[in-house]
Amino acid sequence: MLHFMRALFLTLLILGICTSALAHSLDSILIKQAEHNEDLRYYANATKLFLRFANEAYKKRNWEKYVSSSIKASEACYKNQEFKKALSILESVKSKVGPNDIILHQRLIEAEGKAWLADRYYQNAIQSFEIDKSTRSQLPSEMLVINYLNLSEVHLERYDYELVEKYLDSAKQQLANIKYDKALLKQFHYTWVKYWTVRDQPQYLTENFDQLQQLTVSPREKIELYRKKGRAWLNVDYDSSLKYLNAAQKLSFESLSQIDPINADLWGDKAELCKVHGFTEQAIKKYQRAISILSARQPYYYHEILQYNIEIAFLHLKNGDRAKGRKLLENLEKAVVRRYGEDHYSYYRIMLFRGIYDHYCGVLKTSLHSYTKAEEFLNKNYPDLHINKGNFYHCLGSAYAYRDHDINTAKYYYEQALAIKSEIVQPSSWLCNISQRQIGDLQKITNENLAAISNLKKSISINTLKNSIEVLKNNVSYISLASLYYNRGMYDSASYYYDKVSLDHFKYGYYDNNSLARYYELTNRLSSSQINNKQTLTKKFSTHFKTNPSNGADNFVNYLVQKHDYVMALQYLVDLSKKIWEESSTEYHTVNGYNHNHILINYLYGLTYNEYYKYTGNTSYLDSSLYFLNNCYHYVNKSIVPILFNDLKKNDKVTHFNNMYYLGIQNCIYHLNSGAREEYIDLCYLWLERFKNRFFVDYTTINNSNIYFNSYIKEIRDIKNDQITALNKYYNSKNIIGKGVIANDLIENRNKIKSIINSNPHKFDSLKLGLNIVSVKTFQESIHPDELVLQYYLDDDFGLILYITKNTKGHLILSKNIMNALPGNISFYRKGIKEGFSQNRIEELSIMQRTGFQLYRNLLEPVLSKFDKKFNKLIIIPDGELGYLPFELLCQEVRPNETSYRNLNYLIKDYDVQYAHSSTLFVKQRKANNSNEPNKLLAFAPEYTYEDNQSRENDPLGVYRGQIVPLTFNVNEVKNISNYLNGKIWERDRAIEENFKRLPFKNSIIHLAMHAVTHHENPMLSKLVFTHQDVGDTNSDDGYLNAYEIYNMHIPANMVVLSACETGYGKLEAGEGVMSLARAFSYAGCPSVVLSHWNINDASTAVLMEYFYEGLSKGMSKDRALRIAKLKYLETAPEAMSSPFFWGGFVLTGDDSPVVVEKHFSAQIRNHINMMYIIALLIITVAIFLLYKKSPSQA
Repeated sequence: MLHFMRALFLTLLILGICTSALAHSLDSILIKQAEHNEDLRYYANATKLFLRFANEAYKKRNWEKYVSSSIKASEACYKNQEFKKALSILESVKSKVGPNDIILHQRLIEAEGKAWLADRYYQNAIQSFEIDKSTRSQLPSEMLVINYLNLSEVHLERYDYELVEKYLDSAKQQLANIKYDKALLKQFHYTWVKYWTVRDQPQYLTENFDQLQQLTVSPREKIELYRKKGRAWLNVDYDSSLKYLNAAQKLSFESLSQIDPINADLWGDKAELCKVHGFTEQAIKKYQRAISILSARQPYYYHEILQYNIEIAFLHLKNGDRAKGRKLLENLEKAVVRRYGEDHYSYYRIMLFRGIYDHYCGVLKTSLHSYTKAEEFLNKNYPDLHINKGNFYHCLGSAYAYRDHDINTAKYYYEQALAIKSEIVQPSSWLCNISQRQIGDLQKITNENLAAISNLKKSISINTLKNSIEVLKNNVSYISLASLYYNRGMYDSASYYYDKVSLDHFKYGYYDNNSLARYYELTNRLSSSQINNKQTLTKKFSTHFKTNPSNGADNFVNYLVQKHDYVMALQYLVDLSKKIWEESSTEYHTVNGYNHNHILINYLYGLTYNEYYKYTGNTSYLDSSLYFLNNCYHYVNKSIVPILFNDLKKNDKVTHFNNMYYLGIQNCIYHLNSGAREEYIDLCYLWLERFKNRFFVDYTTINNSNIYFNSYIKEIRDIKNDQITALNKYYNSKNIIGKGVIANDLIENRNKIKSIINSNPHKFDSLKLGLNIVSVKTFQESIHPDELVLQYYLDDDFGLILYITKNTKGHLILSKNIMNALPGNISFYRKGIKEGFSQNRIEELSIMQRTGFQLYRNLLEPVLSKFDKKFNKLIIIPDGELGYLPFELLCQEVRPNETSYRNLNYLIKDYDVQYAHSSTLFVKQRKANNSNEPNKLLAFAPEYTYEDNQSRENDPLGVYRGQIVPLTFNVNEVKNISNYLNGKIWERDRAIEENFKRLPFKNSIIHLAMHAVTHHENPMLSKLVFTHQDVGDTNSDDGYLNAYEIYNMHIPANMVVLSACETGYGKLEAGEGVMSLARAFSYAGCPSVVLSHWNINDASTAVLMEYFYEGLSKGMSKDRALRIAKLKYLETAPEAMSSPFFWGGFVLTGDDSPVVVEKHFSAQIRNHINMMYIIALLIITVAIFLLYKKSPSQA
């Protein structure tokens, strides 16, 4: 019995220990799960888990855990903008804990203060943080440090810098009294970082960052540290900020999940950096990347996503796209109401920003409606004094003040805003100053001059160290005061404040156009009073911008041009040019690879003279504009860097390069429109060729010329190959962070290339072969007598057709009405073709015929009617959306009662049609195919299984795998065409990417009968789909041949036939045309490409291709063979498959010369020959047998 009792006791003891350990383990799991949810910003889930843990702790009367978990739950609430819920949780806990436990009670009060601070109730937060002396004496030093840091943060929000520094010094003194506490030290240094970041003085943060560097251990902490460094420099120095943000992003890419919210923060920081420094397009893209990361984790419009979308909307407004921004805000409002209802802080924010957006757009009625909704929310949720009310009344005042709509009402709301803000924040802060300045400006209008002067002087920040916002606001106040003193005849005072204006803020992307206008007008008025001479402003600007004119100089010139003050704009450019030339080296290769200042100055000259012509009609200004634009062009081409870095054109800083081409073409068209001499046709042709060949010919020239083997080029190409390898590794991973991270890894390689070029500038002159545009005369020499070339250019205002034959040239201007209707007609026409086999077949035929004839009448007939002779071939050099149009399918007349596609009068019935990217490339490609060696066929026909649709796990682009279905006719297609050309076929499981890349492409015809996937947003991700392979991590040959891989290959084949879907379709790039898979093969060095304009039919394509190769084997030119194949198909196909959808999608771009083929017998002929050999062999055998049998008898 005793043994039994002992055993029972031990069992119960072990069971109790296990139960306790299990409970502790569950508690630990629960709290970790809650913290993980908070890290991922699943605040609602985190709140529930923290409260659940708190309730368990309360049941056990574990007050420490109960308070800690409740505080964390409240933090998750106010991070989710549920401020009332956060405060109610803390209030409930305070009632249970009571004031007896001073430490726990003080922790709850501190947490309450943080909740008030998050809700921007600064006075309530201060009351919570302030501790009486008796309580302070009972608290440990650690809690006093936390208290001082909290007080410094709330006063930083109030812009009371003196109190911030006072409390930070107190915290430092308390830190000296306690033992080393890593968490407290980090919080202390980060508060200093936040303080100097707000004040835009990062130079004072060296010591703090050094200390934090020693305190950070985990990758997440290091990322946060780099991010803080980047944000500290954000308003001060673009390059320094970008350096630290790149470092943070690289570390994040290496150590965290790629959809971790901190990655979204980093993209948001980069977007803000771009926004501040004027790169609006880049900012929009980066905000969108941030949104995509957050949406991948939680597709709701919580406050980060909402804020990023609001920023995007206002960037659209800045770009002049008001409708796009307004539509985005409307969608955000619907999403917020659907998600949260109208009683959530997010609803107030969206209605406030909708009001601001509409009053910037001048739509006061809509603006006031949004403001009314926002005010209802404020009155309901913030009945007391609150900073939101002050800001709201300021916005309302701005709406009424817009265009002097209602001065008295505006002034009333500004005064209300100032009264509220002065109670809450430091009265000398810029937040109050801006309202005081607005009141002063309105008092100027109502002639309350003394009151206006008083308010304007009060609005000037007196801080010794001013941040960028304070500098900006001070400038506006100085301009207002100078203008006011001028109006009162007090010219000395006017000049005094005028001279105080700092030009620093004009370099920022958020520079105030209105203040720039007032500054300019004030200069004119002062100069007219002989106080300052007319050159004051231009000298001041030219002195400021001499080292880097791109930081705002173009903004100033653009403004002068808009004001039609061309004389002053030109004078300013003269002064600025002198300073740049005096201080710059005569060498054209600089650290950046090209002298951007010289390019910019010449571009601005060209722009100014162009606008001067529009204003006066004096054509001599067009010649001046062309002179400077020509200089600009040659400066660009003095450096090879823009050529080797194709992505340079995506940078906002080189927008002027694109505009240079637009202006050059525009000037020539203006000349032609005014009846100018024939020489302007040559000049217009030259600018069109420059535009189209800026990033295209250079690459194909390098691929096709002996320069490819130049040692310098080889060194550069090796580095570029390393880059492609890195990109390949990136694209083959499930990564949504984007190219930015990869670009950071490749900066060193890019700098190596720049170093090679800059150290050997003259040795790279030969690389400019790609920029040697062929003249009209040279182009005419390459044209055959029966060919007519039509080169198009499309602009928003007009279009141009240059037509060139062997002996003649001319031009035709397309009207604005034609240009406006063109995109819709092309889209409608393609729709009619692609739906021509639907149930509404007759209706679609009618649409296609009428629209096709309209396009023919606008784009072709006016030129064809100028010639008496009939041409056999049309060579089309399209532009813009014309790149989506198969011209050969246009109808030359309308046949109203026609019901058969077979009988329509297509252009292809009378003409061979081929396409070219540009005249220069056409000549190079036509010369490239001068070999007489026979061409061999290299054909691929992959196999696809339905299992491939399910295979997504190891597929880097699994989202596209579902589109891949088995093909029935592609294998028969390649077998049939092999009857006409000798060569080799890779079919089914042998048709893999690895085999394709191993091929010797020279003197070959490549035929790819397979699936293609077109990525419309990012053309580099378009791909050809080979037979799927299971590959390891190190093998990139996964069955997808991506466009970015093709761009880096050398493919000197005679022709590539892309017998796949939409290989000629893709994103439209200005000047460059359609960025498609076909374009990638042209880049890779292939002179002829047959491409498809839409999703092709498997069965009809196999038939069409057999006809095409039959024509090639007979010695026809490529375009003639393709034309005959289409007509033959049209004659033989059943009526149900006679729509151009089945046969008209394929076109030829590039060289059209016939292919050289070996004498080749068809399979039928080969069978006949083999049979004859067999019969002859049998006859010989029988004869020998008979002779042998006869021999003995003779013997």
